[in-house]
Amino acid sequence: IQEFDIFDSQIFNIGETGCCMDRYPESGDGISMFCDEEFNSVAKTSADNDAPVDTTSSSSTTGDGKSSDYSLRKRMGGLAANKAGLQSVDREKGTAFFENEARKDEALNVKIDKMLKKYEFLKKDDLSSDLVKIDRIIHELERDRDLSHIIVHVDMDAFYASVEERDNPSLRGKPMAVGDTSMLSTANYEARKFGVRSAMPGFIAKRLCPNLILVPLHFEKYRTVSMQVRKVFAQYDPNFTPMSLDEAYLDVTEYIQKTGRSPDEVVQQIRDEIFSKTRLTASAGIAANKLLAKVCSDINKPNGQYRIQNNLDCIMEFIRNLPARKVSGIGRVTERILDALEIKTLGDIFQKRVYIYKIFTLNSFQFLIRASLGLGSTVVKSDHNRKSMSVERTFAPLSRPEDLLAKLRELADHLSADLKKEDLSVSRQHTLHGKTVTLKFKSISYGVTNRAKTIPRYIHKADDLFYFGKQILEAELPLNLRLMGLRLSTLRSSEVETMNGVKRFFSVQERESVDPPVKKSTVTPIIEHQSTSSEPEYMDSSGNEGNRYANYLDVKENVPFRDESVEDVELRCKETSEQPITNITKERCKENISVLDSDDNTRLNTNWDCP
Repeated sequence: IQEFDIFDSQIFNIGETGCCMDRYPESGDGISMFCDEEFNSVAKTSADNDAPVDTTSSSSTTGDGKSSDYSLRKRMGGLAANKAGLQSVDREKGTAFFENEARKDEALNVKIDKMLKKYEFLKKDDLSSDLVKIDRIIHELERDRDLSHIIVHVDMDAFYASVEERDNPSLRGKPMAVGDTSMLSTANYEARKFGVRSAMPGFIAKRLCPNLILVPLHFEKYRTVSMQVRKVFAQYDPNFTPMSLDEAYLDVTEYIQKTGRSPDEVVQQIRDEIFSKTRLTASAGIAANKLLAKVCSDINKPNGQYRIQNNLDCIMEFIRNLPARKVSGIGRVTERILDALEIKTLGDIFQKRVYIYKIFTLNSFQFLIRASLGLGSTVVKSDHNRKSMSVERTFAPLSRPEDLLAKLRELADHLSADLKKEDLSVSRQHTLHGKTVTLKFKSISYGVTNRAKTIPRYIHKADDLFYFGKQILEAELPLNLRLMGLRLSTLRSSEVETMNGVKRFFSVQERESVDPPVKKSTVTPIIEHQSTSSEPEYMDSSGNEGNRYANYLDVKENVPFRDESVEDVELRCKETSEQPITNITKERCKENISVLDSDDNTRLNTNWDCP
């Protein structure tokens, strides 16, 4: 789990998430963006410098007047920067984590210094023409404001920790977090009193709370509980949008119109049903859009709910004094930048909108000005055309190739399982397929590298994810890693893939009727494989010598032969759709000695490329 910050360049789309890394970009209320290219270049230069950052002095100050030591503690501890445990942060100097955080904090301070100089210059300039332009933009935004929806954001309370406490009552009342000394996924409310929070390294949490109990992750258990919660959501909004295992957006407008009940009564009923089925509590926010509902769900946590009336005056009154940090998409980095510009609340953003317009990029300005107006998306749908899905794991340093491959295999199995989605509205399973495999590496020095490979066919099987991930991994060896992530992107549903095969059949038949191609073999495939070898171009149905991949392409691409009917195509598609791309049966390729069976020990020790 990591924060989504509009100025944080370390986001791995998680996630764009099954995992939490995909969750925030999907909301439509925040997007990843940067002020300009200077911050990235400064960060890269600092990160690439082999010499360690000088962190021995604590007397220097940043552009916003804060000491560099406080600035670094703020980055490492967030809201817990002033807690007693972080005052001894100097004890961690010299560690890879500390040096990496110091480099990023130094780059941010340089960025803030430059922005402050520009800010002071703009104060002396005449910006009336820009203000007119900005007010015109605001007028256009206000015209599109929609107050007709009742949007609910439901968030389980300290989800992972609560599941562990439910199953082990001895943990209740004690400070506890789920994760390890490397990274925490979440913490219970007793631990949060000490400043412990999610996405915090465990060793820092131990500084804040020496008696903290660390419990390892049990993802399968969390997924099971999450499915129980989602079945409750589906009763009130079949098209609800899950953002992660523990939260979702619902549009209950239609349900309220049918039942005649008030929004508060409906949301209370949802929360009661969740508790009845899982023995876990949930908090909720009710508002006119997703941005406001997200903010409201955090006001009465844990086990509470809060509503903003669908009234413009109520919304603006609520927004005026709301701390900017409360908005999803404004994280610790953006908070520091806004704080340096003397911007604390959303009302301050609106008052200083002309300076934000001049200093920030257009995307950043549009995001911040929409937040200051209380504007957000009202679109809630289950089929939101997800672009990628990923999983990642942090672990003790690994360098042996066999250990790294074992970790990659674990990630491939998890990602393949996450790609199988249950459509609660129709009670059936469908699988997401993708074409681009990306590996994320984090070295023991905390440097992050991404490597991607795009393949010609959509895949989803664990064997295929591992096979192509292995190619990427072996090309990067030797490695000494503390984190590995696997992502599949360019996604589409398996239902779309099946239909595409039938659609291709009819489009090809229509094309043939207009301009019949020249027949080169007894049975000629519709798609011609461009061979780079001296082998014959095709293999006929009698097994005569031909191109060794021609028959493979016909079988795996679901492309029909000329003599096949629509029913034959659909049957063959169904037979082959569940086979891994690297698994070609001997019955179909008896003389194809280059294609191996789906045997991990054989295939993975053989250096060959899947066509």
